[in-house]
Amino acid sequence: MQRDVRAEGLLVFTTIIWGGTFTAIKGALEDISPMLLVGIRFVLAAVLMWVILLWRRDDSSSPPEVNRNPRFTGKTWLWGFLIGLGMLAGYSAQTIGLKYTTVARSGFITFSFALYIPFLQYLILKKRPGWGNLVGLLV
Repeated sequence: MQRDVRAEGLLVFTTIIWGGTFTAIKGALEDISPMLLVGIRFVLAAVLMWVILLWRRDDSSSPPEVNRNPRFTGKTWLWGFLIGLGMLAGYSAQTIGLKYTTVARSGFITFSFALYIPFLQYLILKKRPGWGNLVGLLV
């Protein structure tokens, strides 16, 4: 029971942070162009990711079965690049749109895409959405 309450609390906290970013980005767009803002976010994320990867690789306290020296194959780089392009397109569209609309409208449009995910999952992965997904959509 306590674990469920903690998980729900973390979800609420995450939602508050997520919603707050729309206001922060809208304010930032008064002083900076949308693409420069997205570029800065991506560079910061890349630097943070490299720090995490280097830290994990040098972490001698992790169990021996944990691969501390992951090999990045060509396939790994290709998929990372393709996923990054998709994220770039999404963040760019969202940030450019936020420059021309309200925070509430941008948040609503962004959230509405969550409604399409179970259907895309079925179309792309041929995996049917579970009952929990469908109930969540109705709610």
